Amino acid sequence: MTQPHELEKSRRDVLDLSLRNPLLNFRPSKRRGLEVVDELSRETFGILVGSERIMYFLAAPEEQAAPESPDDAPADVAADVPAELLALLARPATDPDSTAARHTDNKLQTALTLARLNLRLRETFRQARLSIEEQGVNILYLALGMLRWYESDSSDTERRAPLVLIPVRLTRSGVRENFKLSWTKDEIEPNLSLEAKLKQDFNVRLPEMPSEDDLDVDDYLARVERAVAAKQPRWSVERNEIHLSFFSFSKLLIYKDLDPASWPEENRPADHPLVQQLFGSGGFADEPSEFGEEGHVNGDLGEAGLHPVVDADSSQTLAVLDTMNGRNLVIQGPPGTGKSQTITNLIGEALARGRTVLFVAEKMAALEVVKRRLDTVASLASSARVRRSSGASGACWTGLWRTECWCGKASCCSWLTPKASSPPAVEVARRQSPRRRASKSSALSQSRIASATQAVRSPPGFSSRNCCASSAGRCPNFRAIC
Repeated sequence: MTQPHELEKSRRDVLDLSLRNPLLNFRPSKRRGLEVVDELSRETFGILVGSERIMYFLAAPEEQAAPESPDDAPADVAADVPAELLALLARPATDPDSTAARHTDNKLQTALTLARLNLRLRETFRQARLSIEEQGVNILYLALGMLRWYESDSSDTERRAPLVLIPVRLTRSGVRENFKLSWTKDEIEPNLSLEAKLKQDFNVRLPEMPSEDDLDVDDYLARVERAVAAKQPRWSVERNEIHLSFFSFSKLLIYKDLDPASWPEENRPADHPLVQQLFGSGGFADEPSEFGEEGHVNGDLGEAGLHPVVDADSSQTLAVLDTMNGRNLVIQGPPGTGKSQTITNLIGEALARGRTVLFVAEKMAALEVVKRRLDTVASLASSARVRRSSGASGACWTGLWRTECWCGKASCCSWLTPKASSPPAVEVARRQSPRRRASKSSALSQSRIASATQAVRSPPGFSSRNCCASSAGRCPNFRAIC
C-alpha cells in the first residue's frame, strides 16, 4: 500500500465511528446538558449567531415540568415530558406564516423546574470550565437538528445524531445571577463523524454545510432530510430538536488537518520526509547522535554554544544539542525526570537563535508548566535592570527575549555570580578603581540588590567577566544569546 493510502487509512482511524461516540448515538444525560423545547432552530441560530445576542434559559411551570427521575442514567428526555406539555409544544402558531413571540425572544425554553434547571446548568458550567482548564478546548455545543437513524433495516433501536453544532459559552456574573449562553465565535461545525459513518456504511452523502455567514439552517436541514430519505426511508430529521451538550472535536480537527484537499498540491502531508519515514518500509534512517547514549557534556555550556534558562543535567543538555543539530527526537520518561525543564530549555535555545517555536500539548496543564517556567525566567530577567544610583555610570541587565548591556563608558561593569543564595542575586559593580570599589561596596546592600534584581542569574559561563566591550555599550557575549 502506498504512503498516501496508508496516511488516509490512519486519517480515517482517527474518527470514532462506534456507537460510543455521542456524535453518532446521542443520549441526553440527566446530570448535565439539557434539552431546549418549543423553539425553532432557524430563529435560535439567528439570535445566537446572526445577531450575536446573549440567550437565557426559561424554566417550565411546576405543573408542566418533566417529572424527576430517581436515577442519573442517560435516557430519552422527551419520554419524561408530560403529555400536556408535548401537546402544547406541538400546537402550531395561530398564523401559519407568522412566528410566535416565544420563538423570537432571547429565552430558551426547557421542560425543567427552576431548581432542576439551575442544578443542571451548574453542573454543565462546571464540566465546561474543567474541560477548558485541563485540555484548553471548549466542548460545549448547542446542537440544532437531529437525525434519527437505524443501524440496519431489521433494527428497531432508534439512534440520534446532531446535525448543526454551535460552539457556545456558558457564563454568569455571580452565584445569584442567571446563566447566560453566548456563541464563542468559533467555527460552526457539521457532524463529520456522521458524514463519515453514513458514507462508509450506508453510501449516503450528506450535503456540504456553508459557513455561518451563508448558512440557512432550515435549508441545510431540509437538504439533509432529502439526502437520507432517498436511500433510507425510515430515517427522519427533527429540524427543531435542540440540545445543549458536550461533543468532543479534538480528533475531528486532526481528521480535517490531514485532508489532502486542504494542502497545496506540491506540499501535502504525504510528501513530508517524516511522514514518508513513518509509513515507509525503511523506517527512520537518521544518522545516530554524535554524542552517543552515554554521552556527557563537560565544560562551559556558554562555550558549547548553549544558553540554558533553567537547570539541566547531562542527558537533558544532550537532548537540546541534538535538537539544535536538526535531529528529530522522542523524549520519554516517568514524572519528575525533567521533561518540562528540557522543553523549557529547548524553547529558550530556539528563541536565542532567532527561531519560531510551536509547542503543542494535549492537556493545558502541560502547557502551563512550561509557560510558568518561561514566565519566571522572563520576569526575573526583566526585573534585573538595575536603575542608576548616585555615582553609577551604567548598569547591565539580561532578559530571555532581548539581552543587551548599556554603559556610560568603556569597561564599566562586571557580572559577579553569587555563591549559594536563595534566591540567587546578581551584583552590579560600577566602573571604579579597585580601592574605591572596595570602599563603596557597602553602599550596595544586599537588601537593595535583592529588591532591584529579584533573583536573576548571570548568563552561563559569564562569571566575573568584563561585560562591556566598548564605549558603544554593546556586549558581544550578550548579543550571542539575543
